[in-house]
Amino acid sequence: GGILADDMGLGKTLAVLALVLKLPPRRFSENYRGRYAGGTLIVCPLSTMGNWEEQVVTHVRAQALSIHAYHGHTRCKNPKKLCHYDVVLTTFNVLQADTKLFQVPDDPYVSPLLAVRWHRVVLDEAHNIKERRTISSIAAYSLHAERRWCLTGTPIQNRLDDLYSLLRFLHIAPVDNWRVWLTYIGAPFHKNVRALAADGEHMEEGNIGANRVQRLMQSICLRRMKRQIDAKTNRSMIELPPKFETVRWLNLAEGERRLYNMAEGIARNKFSNMSRNGTLLKNYIHILKIILRLRQLCTHPRLWAISAPAGASVSAAAARSVLTAAASSVSAASLASSVRSDHLLQQQLGDLPASRDNKDNVEDSYSELNRLCNEHDTSTKIITLLSDIDKIRKRAWFTDPCVVFSQWTTMLDLIEPLLSQQGIRFTRLDGKMQRQQRERNLYKFKHDSDIEVLLLSLRAGGVGLNLVHATHVFLMDAFWNPSVENQAIDRIHRLGQNAPVTVTRYFIKNSIEEKIMMLQRRKAKIVDISLM
Repeated sequence: GGILADDMGLGKTLAVLALVLKLPPRRFSENYRGRYAGGTLIVCPLSTMGNWEEQVVTHVRAQALSIHAYHGHTRCKNPKKLCHYDVVLTTFNVLQADTKLFQVPDDPYVSPLLAVRWHRVVLDEAHNIKERRTISSIAAYSLHAERRWCLTGTPIQNRLDDLYSLLRFLHIAPVDNWRVWLTYIGAPFHKNVRALAADGEHMEEGNIGANRVQRLMQSICLRRMKRQIDAKTNRSMIELPPKFETVRWLNLAEGERRLYNMAEGIARNKFSNMSRNGTLLKNYIHILKIILRLRQLCTHPRLWAISAPAGASVSAAAARSVLTAAASSVSAASLASSVRSDHLLQQQLGDLPASRDNKDNVEDSYSELNRLCNEHDTSTKIITLLSDIDKIRKRAWFTDPCVVFSQWTTMLDLIEPLLSQQGIRFTRLDGKMQRQQRERNLYKFKHDSDIEVLLLSLRAGGVGLNLVHATHVFLMDAFWNPSVENQAIDRIHRLGQNAPVTVTRYFIKNSIEEKIMMLQRRKAKIVDISLM
């Protein structure tokens, strides 16, 4: 096994199906050390399950592979029957829940997925297990298999340590031991890599940790990029239509700028007071909440007043990162740049109260800000989006489909009525939808010529989907992690795309989004150095 880290859209799914057909399991025995001998288990996000099934139908001869979707109430829970299938498809969420539900101390092999020794286990979008202590990661480590594969175009998302979890799943000794990893790769890498410049271009040479991880990846990882040049032909290995990327720097409208400045003032005052009173470390969560709200204000004022959904507690890794940075930070922006697991933090920050020490003197400001934000029906970014879509509609001889990404489903809620007012027909896909509804909406976008726009949440639509039907991409908000945005774009710009693709990113001048762009460049440089 190993890591298949080809650039997004270069056919990792097809490569695995070819491997399954070429190297089927040796069915010498139905039993191996108390476990049934199975075929190939593929663990993937829910959004990619339909794509796997579709690829089998499209590229595999009828009845050449038997496949079972281990998902929903109708899934087969008899491990012996599961072994009769060539391929079993399941999701990370089902694996996590199934392991917790069935695994008991007296009978550790009761779970159907754990009761089988699989010929091959494949993790699709394997970066989902990058946090080594999450239940999902631990469940993946618990699977029994002869061969193991990780599929991901982004083996490193936020930091080098993301790679460790993949190595542990793959059983790459001795670096699948956390202490060994830290001693020989993690610590040397972080010790020798000095702070990147704002443009993300400068890093110390001779990094021992980087050299070691590069040699390791050369032996276990296959990575081919769209831009890679074939030495024999001097042409790109993959011929794709051109992709035109544009960053649109926008000025907030006068009313929005006043709101942003008011919110930024609150953030600065609270940060200064906490720092002066020595309570900064006790209130880092509240600082992060304000940073999140500043980011949302750049996209739409109403997002400030809409509470983010409550979620699980902040991961220990994220908390340690924030606390360490807070000790030496002098501004909310620099604190923001230290957050390594922002998507975990976003889920819970909305419902946390302000600290009592600082709450009274800003309560009136918050109330006024909430009132003013709720008065805005639209935003600079949405107005620009509608204008750009209108230009596309006017110059196209036929419907030129567009995909609009946002990391916040509440932003998609705000866009919907304005699209309707303009007579723009759309459909939507987000992580809250059931699988059947997601597939219906996706089918509608691909096959209904009247549908002009697909509204897509960044995380739900950033992996595994094939959206080559579209030719225009709009990213409404800036995300800390550039690889997440690149994955989303590559749902459209991939094999099968026959037309040029235009990508538009909206950024707000003189805002926290400028800091986010700097951080994106820094993370991209770390990935390039580690995987070169």
